[in-house]
Amino acid sequence: MLPYNINSSVLIEKARLHAERSSKKLQREFPHAVKKLEQLHLHLKDLRRHSAKILSGAVIAGGLVLGTPSIATTVTHLQHQQKAVSPADADQALHDKLAAIIPKTIGPLPPSQEQDISNSIQQTLGIKAVAALDGNHLNTTYGRIGGEQHLPRFLGDKISDHDALQVKGITAGRGAFGYFAPSRAQMTQEAEMNEKYYVAVQTLYLPNWNHDYKTLKDWYKFRKVLVVNPSTGKSVVAVVGDAGPAAWTGKHFGGSPEVMDYLKPYANKNNGAVLLFFIDDIENPIALGPVNGSEVQYLARK
Repeated sequence: MLPYNINSSVLIEKARLHAERSSKKLQREFPHAVKKLEQLHLHLKDLRRHSAKILSGAVIAGGLVLGTPSIATTVTHLQHQQKAVSPADADQALHDKLAAIIPKTIGPLPPSQEQDISNSIQQTLGIKAVAALDGNHLNTTYGRIGGEQHLPRFLGDKISDHDALQVKGITAGRGAFGYFAPSRAQMTQEAEMNEKYYVAVQTLYLPNWNHDYKTLKDWYKFRKVLVVNPSTGKSVVAVVGDAGPAAWTGKHFGGSPEVMDYLKPYANKNNGAVLLFFIDDIENPIALGPVNGSEVQYLARK
């Protein structure tokens, strides 16, 4: 047993997030080095997973080092602030909180309700998701989402190159924000995940879109968002990868095949109500994909 009632899983999770952040920075700043590693069959995801196993043993073996009262006090304080909960419990908790906030009628929400939703998400999932970020706000944060096809990740990309849900097809042209990678040779894990978990938002209906097109397009391109199915509490982290859908469709957002397959925000038709908020994580530590994926540990504040 570790001294001073230290929760090693909390320390490991903190280190895992730091490793995730460092990996993303490496991909952004040194894509050629990452590509070289992949050619040598050394993938960052596998390296992080291997490092986590080593770290687990190191934390346990180094427990005596943490006997210093000041360190132990800090760790114990962190443990009291946070507790691990199961993915199913997190989904249910978020569902219950949202049920008391969101109206039955889909449409724009007042700022007070958006703030309540933001608070509920942070309390439940530990993710800072906001309706407005850097002065930008969508025409609605509560709307109907419809299923989209895969997007070409680079010039010449084919549906047979995608590893899942090929039955959904692929669009003839690239998304509104361009290709996810300059070429097949320059594809990275980050680019692959950006296409896999993308959403379309109605930027064309923003009041200042035509006036500030260049600035806004750069800001929205691959902007990280949280999409929540309020009927189940399930949520997924995605990026803005396309524009639309048109207002006449009756939908406000579009979701990639992977986003829709996980959220399933519909009953008989391939669309349903979701909440879509910007994720405020300046250091980019939150991974794309289902929030309650197998590699995510929920840390809910008391």
